[in-house]
Amino acid sequence: ENLDYFITHHKLAPARIVGYSMGGYVALYLASYKPEQIHSILTLGTNLAWTPEHAHAQVRFLNPDHMIEKVPAFASALQQRHATCDWRLVLAKTANMMLELGEHPLLNDEHFAAIRCRVRYGVGDRDSMVSIQETLNAYHATPHAEFYVLPNTEHPLERVATKRWTEQIRDFFSE
Repeated sequence: ENLDYFITHHKLAPARIVGYSMGGYVALYLASYKPEQIHSILTLGTNLAWTPEHAHAQVRFLNPDHMIEKVPAFASALQQRHATCDWRLVLAKTANMMLELGEHPLLNDEHFAAIRCRVRYGVGDRDSMVSIQETLNAYHATPHAEFYVLPNTEHPLERVATKRWTEQIRDFFSE
């Protein structure tokens, strides 16, 4: 709803979207039910196969106390990134959203088949949150889709091979 409102409010339709992680999921969902809003989507690291097991596995990484203990630099970065709100609350709401998606995914092969805009699905070859196979499955289910893998690329945005991803973005949107 927020993305739909933003596109409408700023008169951006049909929008060209780069969706990293959950941003790709949101864009694909909007494209599946309001195709007039989206021109094209390039994703990277978007979980496209939510299950209860996968959601629970991901949520265990969202414990703020464990983050402070195990990865204090990352916890500090989250605190700074979400300075206008409580970063712990952001983690809790993210965990709840993931668990809900695990129980009731918003996208499936039927939704992917309904997407009429051009989509380029991407995944990092070292992404521990998103598999190459789930990305390939969505690619195969989407009519006007393309697929790419970024070498030596993990899931965290700070570890994305920026130059390679920028090349993908430029190439995709120059066509």
